[in-house]
Amino acid sequence: MLFNSIEFLLFLPLVFVIYWNVKNIIARNCILLFASYLFYGWISHYVVLLLLFTSLSTYLSGILIERYSEKAKLLLLVNILSNMLVLAYFKYFDFFYDNVVDVLSLFSIKSDYSSLKILLPLGISFYTFEAVGYTYDVYKKKISPEHNLLLFLTSMSFFPKLLSGPICKVSELSKSFSLEMSFNYRLAVDGLRQILWGAFSKFVVADLCASIVNNVWSNLEFSNSVNIIIAAVLYSFQIYFDFAGYSNMAIGIAKLYGIELPKNFNYPYFSVNIAEFWRKWHISLTSWFREYIYIPLGGSRKGKLKTIRNTFVIFVVCGFWHGASWTFIIWGFIHAILFVPLLLSGANKKSNTVSKSGFIPSFKEVTGMTLTFIIVTFGWIIFRAPNLSGFIGFIKSIYTNTSLPVNYIDRTISTMFIVASAFLFEWFQKDKEHPLQITFIKYPILRHSFYIMLIACVIYFSGSVESFIYFNF
Repeated sequence: MLFNSIEFLLFLPLVFVIYWNVKNIIARNCILLFASYLFYGWISHYVVLLLLFTSLSTYLSGILIERYSEKAKLLLLVNILSNMLVLAYFKYFDFFYDNVVDVLSLFSIKSDYSSLKILLPLGISFYTFEAVGYTYDVYKKKISPEHNLLLFLTSMSFFPKLLSGPICKVSELSKSFSLEMSFNYRLAVDGLRQILWGAFSKFVVADLCASIVNNVWSNLEFSNSVNIIIAAVLYSFQIYFDFAGYSNMAIGIAKLYGIELPKNFNYPYFSVNIAEFWRKWHISLTSWFREYIYIPLGGSRKGKLKTIRNTFVIFVVCGFWHGASWTFIIWGFIHAILFVPLLLSGANKKSNTVSKSGFIPSFKEVTGMTLTFIIVTFGWIIFRAPNLSGFIGFIKSIYTNTSLPVNYIDRTISTMFIVASAFLFEWFQKDKEHPLQITFIKYPILRHSFYIMLIACVIYFSGSVESFIYFNF
């Protein structure tokens, strides 16, 4: 079930009403667990079995690690290996198979078998990382294992964050679901506002960008250089407003149930360097890589060479996490190259000054943000390309298609105006958790009119909806 489906528009209020009209904690968690599995299995039923397998194996591993401490490391490795093998099969089998076939072909060895074209279950990358992180924390005795199976299953499957995060700490969610909560009106209203901004970001801003970006990528040989550059810029905004839009909706939906999920985006395009960008982009994923890969490898504590090695490891793994393609690996490698000098100089630890500045940034801040955006945009070209030849073709077209006429100029200008408006609004609200925490409009009727305008835009532009980009990962 997707956030932009008719079924979900019926599902969400129904579950909300039932949940808050039940007082018993166990009954409430049963309702959420059933709702979450219904939500996840709506399109394809077999994926529920994968989620259940990961949840049960991880729950059991936590208890066994606590009980048999002398075998804790073996139990940890078994759990990690079993979860990663499932993820690897669905996400990476075809990638490795195709590359093995390519290598064999170099030696004139042909294979009669074709790729299996395995379909990737939605959300598997996210809840697998949650499971691995939980087991590792139990092993390191940072947390005690959850013995309540209902709490654990509910925390693993909580539907707002299930498909595309944020990646959460299962132990923290379990604590929240164990509390006797009463309905928090202010939190729920704030959640509705955050859902609205997320919906506007995705169904208006991101999807308008997508129509132009997809058209240019599908017709590179007929697209003018100006159109191609604009498409590259618009894709930067598309992927941001698409994924940040989903995260805002997920966090807002969770607030309706009294649950506060971790922030996943903190206005990343207002960053003055790559290090700051990665502190603000997909925060839950970068935090996971830092905590469970970078620090266990030694972090920056064991000399410069190992610090550089560890940085390259997490960025390359981050790239590979995003997809089974060499383009993602190269994308991660490039970001590592850009990140290392900042890491070695200590610039990566400097606090953000832009978010604390006034409405008008300084020349230095504008320069830093502009250069960072250009670098990130170049990286997104590799990220968006279907393969390396597609990336090379895109870059080449910028230089070779200068004589072609500029196409779709009217739609492009209107889209860029909407993107710029949303971007400037976020700049104005950059000190808020989300942009619709409006305090500068004092009169309620004006605020409500603004909300109604956003709702009208979502309804008007949601006729042809693109799938969420991060569903592919």
